Amino acid sequence: MRPETTPEMVAKAKKLVLEKPSTSYIQRHLGIGYNQACEIMEHFESEGLLSPRNADGLRKVIVDTRWHGC
Repeated sequence: MRPETTPEMVAKAKKLVLEKPSTSYIQRHLGIGYNQACEIMEHFESEGLLSPRNADGLRKVIVDTRWHGC
């Protein structure tokens, strides 16, 4: 991820993704660019916290103990 993507931003993004796993949703709520929001979502996918996008472009939250403490 980019240097300007702080741990605090990632923590806020996790909470938002639990509400709605959408790139544009975290983009709007964090006030960041779409590409940066995509990188965060891809990070969550690589960590096993989100599913890959399906044919409709939607993702699912994967319930995992790493989400606790959000």
